[in-house]
Parts: sequence; structure tokens; C-alpha cells
Amino acid sequence: MISDETEETIIINPTEMTFLFHLSDKECHQKHTGICSLERRQPDRTQDIGDECDYDYCPKLLKAIKQNHPRVYILPIELANYSCGHYAFNDGQHRICIAKKKKLRVPALIENLNEECDFCKGGSLGKDAELR
Repeated sequence: MISDETEETIIINPTEMTFLFHLSDKECHQKHTGICSLERRQPDRTQDIGDECDYDYCPKLLKAIKQNHPRVYILPIELANYSCGHYAFNDGQHRICIAKKKKLRVPALIENLNEECDFCKGGSLGKDAELR
């Protein structure tokens, strides 16, 4: 990555941004079961495997975000802001996904880069990559 060495922690509105997610079926309940755990009306732990894709992972993280839990602020979301306007993650995919779905603002540390993301360069993104 080519950086212009500017980083700052700011409060962002993820609904106004486009992110390059890399979540596998072992990291995302929706990819694992077909339904996002935040959209379920009744808990479903029948497919839990003891990982980030388990039913309780995102609802608990949503609660922490809404309660301004120190974990959300001590460990900020780390983003790379590419010159094409897309954002990639160093850390915080779940928090951004939750904040985007629930229209919440979250703190993020953003590093501005002087290059396009892999998607815009036409590079291979892998089977779990998704731009949204």
C-alpha cells in the first residue's frame, strides 16, 4: 500500500461509504446460514460452530456499539481509504457491517492511500470478497 501518511480517528457514517468486505461463511452468520442474525425474529443456534458466524456474535456486538462500550472505542475500526473512494479493512468488518445495516455511526481510524483498491484495478478479489 502506498500511504500519504495521514491517519485520523473520526466518527463515520458507513451508510454513505462503500467497503470491500472479505467475510467467509465461518465469519458471517448470513453467509453460513442464509439469514443475518440481526434480521432473525427468533434466535437460531442450531448451526453455531464456535466462531464469528455464530448467532450471538453480531447481536452482542450491536449491543456494545449502541452502549458505547469501551471495546468499540479502544480498538477502533481500521480502514484504508483508496483513491477510488472504496474502503478496505485492517480491522472492523463486523462493526461496519452492523453499523451499515442499523444506520449507526462508529469511530474509525482511516489511512488515506494514493492508489485504487484491488477491485478497481481489476485484480482478483477471491471468493469471499464483496463490494457494498
